[in-house]
Amino acid sequence: MYLPTVLFLLAAGDTTAAPVVAGALSADRVDDAVRRQRASVQPCAAGASGVVVLGWQISPEGTVDELVVISTSLAHPNAESCLRVAVGAWRFPATHSGVTLVSCPFVFGDAERDPSPRPLPRAVIDDLIARRHRDINDCGDRDSSGILELRWSVAPAGRVTDVEIVHSELHRRVGSCVARKIAGWRFPPSRARESVDVSYCFVFQPYGSDDVAIRNLEESAVEEVVAAGHGALLGCYESELATAPHFAAELEITWTISPDGHVTSAAITKQTIHHPRLERCLLATVSGWRFPAFTGEPATVTYPYYFAPLYTGTR
Repeated sequence: MYLPTVLFLLAAGDTTAAPVVAGALSADRVDDAVRRQRASVQPCAAGASGVVVLGWQISPEGTVDELVVISTSLAHPNAESCLRVAVGAWRFPATHSGVTLVSCPFVFGDAERDPSPRPLPRAVIDDLIARRHRDINDCGDRDSSGILELRWSVAPAGRVTDVEIVHSELHRRVGSCVARKIAGWRFPPSRARESVDVSYCFVFQPYGSDDVAIRNLEESAVEEVVAAGHGALLGCYESELATAPHFAAELEITWTISPDGHVTSAAITKQTIHHPRLERCLLATVSGWRFPAFTGEPATVTYPYYFAPLYTGTR
């Protein structure tokens, strides 16, 4: 059986064919570990041709964390999920002193790697912010309510710099807490020479027994589903940016969850601008969410959302 040749940015004599590494482990040690484990991804795109760029974080213990797909040109239905499983099981030398950030393309078939340096795609930054949803929530309390907008830069090495609070309707300690957490974030490194400037709004709302945590439906379970679905909601918004690059929207979505975990109804209950196509997409997305089953009466949940263009540019 033919298996495609898989290159891990290790082509001899090609300086663009080396993993981008930043952190505790040296590039040589990461490169060596990738070489030893690369056979596990060979079956992931049999017969297909294209490039998948993955980014991940190596923990001090040597395990792979926060694995994301940075970009892909591979038209294969199962390649991404196969790569996530395979690379997610890889092990690297333990350092016990800090994390290591890695960005690595996987080239299948006769595809050619585009050597031109590019900044991190918006979708990758969106995905990593969504994963840290609970980390940000820890900065608020039961009475926190309002919008917090911050701006920061992501350096080519993946480190966050120049965190700045642009607008806040919250107590100063909440904004300071969020800024500190963002300053400690790490993103996949890139070969781009410029930093990427990011602007992002976080919406806090009060919570209690009558809001998200309803009887036997745990708040944490709701947050996990909402965080996992964040990217799909952003997809609805991003589709509108093609025709209106500066379009922004602030709204609230209310939905009802039946005890079997299905969403039985969803509606836009508050909005600053009426946009039927965006609203239809958002409601269709939320209606397809599935929550853990629980006992008792149906639960009604309201979440605020603020959509605005993410990038302010590169520098």
